[in-house]
Formats: sequence, C-alpha cells, structure tokens
Amino acid sequence: MTTTTTGASSLTTLAGVALALTLLTSAQATAAPAPHLDWKTIKTPCCDVHFPAAQTDVGIRVAGMVDECVENAIQLLQGSLSERLQLVINDVTDSPNGFANVVPYDRVELRAITPEDDSELAKTDDWLRLLVQHEVLHIVHLDIIHGVPAAVNMVLGKVWPPNAVQPRMFVEGIAVFAETRFTHGGRLRSSLFAAPLRVAALKGDRWSLDDVANASRRPPGGSGAYVYGSFFVGWLAEKYGTQLFAAYAHDYGDDVIPYAVQRSIESITGRDLLLDWNDFLDDLLNDAKAFAARSDARGGPTPHRRLTRIGGSLRRPAFLPDGSMIFGSKPPNGPAGIMRIRPTNGTAPVVEAVVRTSDVADVAVVGDDIVFSQTETHDRWFSYRDLFVREKSGVVRQVTFGARLKNPSVWPSADGRRHVIAEQRTGSRSAIVDVDIDSGAVDDVVVADDGVVLYSPQSSPNGERIIVSRLGPDGRRRLALYTPALERWDVVVHDDDAADDDVGVGDSFDPVWIDDDNIVYTDDADGTFNVFSLDLRTGTRRRVVDTLGSAAQVQITPDRSAVVYSDVHLDGADLMAASLFGSDDGGDGGAPLPASRLMPLEDLDETVRTHDNSAVFAGYGAPRAVGDVEPYAPWDTLLPRRWSPEFAGDLQTGAAFGLSVDGSDAANLVSWSLRGAIDTLYAHPALAGTVRFTNTTLPLNLQAELRPIISSRSRSNDGLPELHIENQLRGGVSVTLPLRRRRFTHNVSLGTQRVVSLNETPVTSSPDAITPTYPASVIRPVTQVFTLDWFYSSTEQYRDSVSTERGISTSVRLRFADRYAFSDLDVREVFFDFRAFQPVPGLSNHTIAAYVTGGSKFDDRPGNLFFLGGFVNRSVLQDLFDGNRSGPGVLRGFPIGHVIGDALAAGTLEYRFPLIEIERGIETLPLFVDRIHGAVYVDTASAFTDRPSALSFASSAGAELRLQVVLGYYGAFLVRVGYARGLTAGGLDQPYTVMGFNY
Repeated sequence: MTTTTTGASSLTTLAGVALALTLLTSAQATAAPAPHLDWKTIKTPCCDVHFPAAQTDVGIRVAGMVDECVENAIQLLQGSLSERLQLVINDVTDSPNGFANVVPYDRVELRAITPEDDSELAKTDDWLRLLVQHEVLHIVHLDIIHGVPAAVNMVLGKVWPPNAVQPRMFVEGIAVFAETRFTHGGRLRSSLFAAPLRVAALKGDRWSLDDVANASRRPPGGSGAYVYGSFFVGWLAEKYGTQLFAAYAHDYGDDVIPYAVQRSIESITGRDLLLDWNDFLDDLLNDAKAFAARSDARGGPTPHRRLTRIGGSLRRPAFLPDGSMIFGSKPPNGPAGIMRIRPTNGTAPVVEAVVRTSDVADVAVVGDDIVFSQTETHDRWFSYRDLFVREKSGVVRQVTFGARLKNPSVWPSADGRRHVIAEQRTGSRSAIVDVDIDSGAVDDVVVADDGVVLYSPQSSPNGERIIVSRLGPDGRRRLALYTPALERWDVVVHDDDAADDDVGVGDSFDPVWIDDDNIVYTDDADGTFNVFSLDLRTGTRRRVVDTLGSAAQVQITPDRSAVVYSDVHLDGADLMAASLFGSDDGGDGGAPLPASRLMPLEDLDETVRTHDNSAVFAGYGAPRAVGDVEPYAPWDTLLPRRWSPEFAGDLQTGAAFGLSVDGSDAANLVSWSLRGAIDTLYAHPALAGTVRFTNTTLPLNLQAELRPIISSRSRSNDGLPELHIENQLRGGVSVTLPLRRRRFTHNVSLGTQRVVSLNETPVTSSPDAITPTYPASVIRPVTQVFTLDWFYSSTEQYRDSVSTERGISTSVRLRFADRYAFSDLDVREVFFDFRAFQPVPGLSNHTIAAYVTGGSKFDDRPGNLFFLGGFVNRSVLQDLFDGNRSGPGVLRGFPIGHVIGDALAAGTLEYRFPLIEIERGIETLPLFVDRIHGAVYVDTASAFTDRPSALSFASSAGAELRLQVVLGYYGAFLVRVGYARGLTAGGLDQPYTVMGFNY
C-alpha cells in the first residue's frame, strides 16, 4: 500500500541529476549468494579473488590471469586501479555474464558458466579470460577520476565516478574492443555479433547517434550499445589510434558537469563526432553492399519461404509424428513458449502456442511427447536449465533437477527405453550426457578435456555416432564425431582450414543428421553463417543456403526435401525453409567447395590457422603463479567506504539534517546500514540501523530504530488539533523463506519487533471519534509485535509494453500483539494489496489494470492508520532532485486527506494504451523521448472507523497522458499529465503533472 506524504524528501549535498544517475549506474547488479557456501580467497598482487570452495579450480584459473588482464586495461587506457580489486566468482546460474562496479569499492562479479552455443561470447579460445578482460577494463575505465570529483571522493568516499555517466555505447564499446584486442576471440570477431549491423544497413534502418547513446527499443535494443558501440569504437581506433580512448577517459574523468561527451571527444579528434558517426554508418553500408555482391556472385541469396513472423529469439525446431513442427520461441512482445506449426498444404502457416516456458526452450520429440529444456529455480537459489516433458495429454512434468542440461536430442535405444542426449556445462566441466526421460537418470556419455566445450549434440539415426560442435582451446568451433562404442573422437577438417587468409576459415555450428552418413550444419567461412551439407564418407561439401543475415538452428524436414533454419531480420529471428538440394549450380557459381575429411582427434594439428589477430595481439603470458587458497574474510570490505549527508523536510518537524553510512562485503554475505538525523524544529534525533545475513539457511534481518512520532493531523480534542509527540525505540528480527520459481516470485517472511514508546505529550483525553486510547495505567507502553508477510508476483512486461501487461501480484501483511505475549498493548492489523493485469485481445500492448488495496487495525493506539486522497502537485524538476514518485493508492480528484480512518478499502481500474512512438533524442544529449501512451481510469476509496457503507466511498474518473523518457542515458522516467474529476461529495476538478511510474 502506498500513502501520500506532504513533502518529505531525501537529498544528498551533492544531489542533482548528475550524481543521482552516477549512483544509479554504479548500483551493484548482483543477487544474494546461496547459503552455506564455503567461501575461499586467493590474493594476487592487485586483486582478491573470492569463490565458493566448489569453484576452486575456476578461482585458481582466474587468479592466474587477472593481473595480466589488469595490465592490459591499464596499457589501453593509461589508468590504474585506485585500490585492490575484489573479484567474486558465483555459480548460481546457467546464464554467462559479469558485472563491474566501482562504488563504493572496486568489485567484479563473474558467473562461472561457459558461454551458450549460440552466444557471440563463444567466439573465444578461453571464455573465462575474455570475461575477466571485459569486466576488468570497466574497473580501470571507471576508476579514472581527477579534479573536483576526486576531491569530493576524498571527503565522502568513492561516490562520484564521472566516467560512469557516459553513454553505454562507449562504456561497453571500449570493453568489447578490449576483450577482442587482448584475446584470440572477442565479439568484434564474431559474425553472429556483426549480422544485425549488416541486416540493418541493407534494409535502410540507420541508427542515429541518439539511438545508440540512449536506449532505442527496436532491435538490437539494449544490445545496440554493445554492437554499434564496439564497432564504432573499433572504427575510431582505426582512424585516430587507441590513444583516443585514454585521452577521452582522462578528460571526461575530471568533468564536474557530466554528459559533455561530444565536447570531450571532439577536443581530442578535432572533428564533430556526428560527422564521424555518419561516416561510420556509410562504411557499414558499403561493407554490407560488398558482402551482398559476394553473395550474388555465388548465386545467392537462396530462395526460401518464411514460416514465422514472430521475431525475438528462437531455438532449433523438431517434428511431431503428425508432421507438425514445434520450436521454442521468445517473441519481443509476448511470453516465451513452445510453438507449433501444423502441416499447411501450401497455405500460410499458422503458429499456435503449445506450452508456456520460462525462457526460450530447446525441444526434442520422443514418440508423442515433447522433451524440452528451460531455466528453473533449483533449491530456491540456483537458476539452472533442466529437462521437462510435455506429454501428449498436455501434462507437463519435470524430469531432472539441477542437472544443467541444454539442447536435448533423441538417442535411439535398443532396449526400448526413452532416452535423450544433452549437453551439460558448468564453469569447469563440459559433457554429453544420457538422460532417461522416464526415470530422470543422468549418465555421462563423454566428458570433454579441459579447455574444450561440447555443444549441440545430435545422435545419428542408428544411434551409433554423436555429432557435436566442438570449441577447442585454439578458439575454433569444428564439427566432431564421437563413437560411444569405440570411445573415439573424429574431427571434421576442411581442406581450406590452413588458408593464408581468413577467407574460408570459419566456425561450424548446429550440426544435424540427414541420414547416417550425411549432415547439414552452419559455417561462417563467408563472413556470416550459411547452411552447408556434408557427406561424411566422401568429404563432399555443398552450399544449401546463402543468406545476407545469419542462418542458425538448422533442422531437416521429415521427408528430407527441405532444410528449416532461423535467419536474422530487423525484428529478431524467424524460421525459413529452403530446398535441401540448393540451386542447380551448387550456390557457388558452379565452383566446387573444398573437400572435407575426418581426422582422429589425437592427430589434429592444433597449430592450424585460427582467427588469430597476431598483428595486434601476440598471445597470452604464461599463467602466473597464485598464492595459497585462504578462508574468506569479509571484514575488510565490510568497513564503511562512503558516507552521505542527508537532508529531509517535513511540515511537522521542519528541516532535518543527518548522515548515512552502509557497507556490504565482497561476497554479499553480510550487509548493513546506519542512518541518523536531527530535526530543526524540535531537535529530536532519529537513528536507524539494519544488518542482513544471507549466508544462513534463511536470510536474516536485524533492525533497530529510534524514531520521533509527531502528529496533529489525525488527532483532535474538542474539535481542535492536538499535538502528540512520541519517541519510539524499536528493535526487530525477521527471516524470509523464498519460494522462487522462474515464472513467479513467492516469499514468506516471519518477524517480530519490540517497540518502546516514550510519550512526551501523553494523551490527556480521548480524541474526538477515536476510541479506544491508551489505557490510563500505561504511561510508556511496550509493544511486542509479531509479523507475517506474504508476497506473490507473476507479472510480465515486454519490449513495447506501456506498463506491466500480464499476471498478478499480491501481498498480505499481518501484525499481531497481545497482552499475553509480552506486550502492554493489543494490536491487530491486516494490510492487503492486489494488482492484476490483462492484455486486451487483438490490440497490441493495450492493457486492463486493476488495483485493490486496503486493511484494518484494531488496537489501543490513538490516531488513524490510513490517510488517503489527492497528491501534492509537485514540479517535475523537484521530483528529479528529491526522488519522489507518485504511485498507486492515490485518490485522484479529491483534496489531500479526504478519507481518514482505521480501515481502508480502495481500488483503481485503468485502461492503458499506446499513442505515439517518438524515440528521438539530440545526438549524445542525455535526454531521449521514447513515446507517449495514455490511460483512462476510475478511482474509489473509503476509510472508516466503524462499519463501512456504499455511500461512504469517494469515487473519481480521469485520464492521463504519460510521456516516457530516458534521462542521463540510464534512467527511465514517466511524466504523467492528467485530469481527474471527483464524482462524489467533496470531489473537485484536479489537473496535475507528476513524475511517477505505473503500478
């Protein structure tokens, strides 16, 4: 429940849009670790590497490379580390990623999981080094602080890193450039990464500088900062040299006024950044046209039929016995699920949903059942991919639990059991496993050597051989065949693998069998992924699909006449179908493709030319010796690293001044905060402290607080306001039981709080119409309150949603105190909050939103619990500075405090709809206008002390225009301009403009 305040705000002495957004960009993007992990530490010359004991091998690898990665970053940016870097390794998810943060201290978190098969991060010879290099570059970059910001940080602690407040296109672009420059891989060498740029250029979708500096929603969306930003950084490096980025970081690092991006870069290059951006786009277009000309010379692009118009992302399809095709999909404006296309007999395909999934799912068909992998919460803390079965009856059951499986494929079994093979990956292990989908038993088929990752296993129709895409330590993705009966590996080697240039040297993905001797797969030897067929007996290769996009997720139709594959377009990826036999000339102008051969893995020459960038990067140094593995000690990072002056203003107490400090250890096992303030009117101190422990069976919170309560607003005596001053000393403890699943959040919290009330102005008589009051014998009441909180949410929001669009969220809070349970007072309180969202059928991004809230109290304390009606018509600029937001629970169209009572029932019904797409900014200025959407609504509420009646409800109606903007490159805000009309007694005409968010 949200209530309206009358001007209370919080503002640091450095408050302002610039610093607020600096802190926003520096927020730690981390999740609480799983409990009872035995944490360890290795100290290197520059870093402390922290990891759970189960990840010791990964921790040792990281410790052996992190100093070299830091040196590389320092070399590029001519910077330094301001302190020891805290590097934390977690293994709680199957989604590879990393996070860097310099506020309040230098910290990197790495997810210890190898990249996914279709990830551009898989363009690497050492995925862990690439990840470390990228994140360490961020730290060195953001640690470049000079001038006034450095002086402020000396006083307050590290709170102001100017380089954090620049467009993500440069923050991420320079990091991607570094990961490519200082490794044999990197996304700038990935054809998957480059494909969206080429497609956009050829289709005339010319991203403007303001698009990439801010956050355009059209694909590649948030990835645009990485894709466009990194290629633009590479283009600038070719033109001006890499010294540009060091000069830029140091110039920007002492700016008191942020966002002067173009001024900073142009002072170094001597040229308008917009001119360089347009030249860069022109070069992209020229490169795309040259690419298309090469495809035309080969006879491409291949004629094809488009099967879906969904966009977003999808996975390899499979076929049911009736000929229906199924595939996992995540549309940009809808929920993820498994979709089906029934046989169409030449008519337009119709896509229908089969089952909802938590994310884009891998699918296989075993008999009449669909086997699929999706991410699910395991043991409350871990997000791992597991196998599920959707039976013909429609029942869905989970087969494995915490097995971390992906890409299931049918494995024919002589014993009649139903088996699939799947890839199993962690940060230190890659294997192909056999899964019995009836029993859930998981057994190893083959475990890869260290430094090798096995992707996309597919069993031959006779079950004798398994083909995979194998990422070797040389950085190449080759096709490899494993024969379980012989425990033998053979690698497919193309005759052009040792070419003198990069033409003809590619990575091979997504193999699938045509029959026991022939396969199709994708390869990017042409600069993008095209589909090829290969006869494993003769080594004959043939081009099947030549595309200007990027082909992936290949499958063969049951009649073996066509190949189905995904291809990239402006709105994501969709399924296409093309003839398996290709064009008459083989798709290469009649020129035969170089032959291929099988080579025993042990004979593979690892010196075969790879995507080495030796002209820039000569190679890695030898892994450095690491120190001893020590027990993890949180104390150093728990110490306060920053403090913040605070200012608050209230109509009752006047201005208040105070300080706040907080801290959290590197592994996020313990966090704490302490805040204190004193008001200028009554000189009452207010203190609050919290401590949170997460490395326990259940998260544990401890709170203590001294708070003055000063009120005359809801109390009166003989019709006159009666001032009541009470100092409350509170102490409490609570535990939370998370019952998480991927598609919903479900938490139960239990707690108790002891409150000692020190009354400075005791109640002298019963306030009018408010009974009962404190018993006469109670002068300093002590209340022992027990609380139960329950929260559930299954809400969803999509790329173009104007608000939350689907699902429900609800919460209930019970508070109980009794004289028989260590309390001087009886307290009975209940609060509830229910929100529901439903998309309007047939109208994209139109939503019906309902909100119901209320509660009641039955206790001995004076004063009313609920106070509702209207809101302060604040200025938008002031909202930016003090952080106020207008939320739900506001009775629009009535004066403030129109309804007051010990019980509340309130509700809102809104119809929300998109109006105008704008998506415009001005070059790199930190203002991006996204769109305008609207809402019409009805509010109703009644607060009461006795029994409610229908006549006691106040109701209003109104409409709003909502302007969605991005400020400071990172902050999404909603400016709401509306008009409300109270329809019942006391209502008024109320125009308003507030900054706020949808519920």
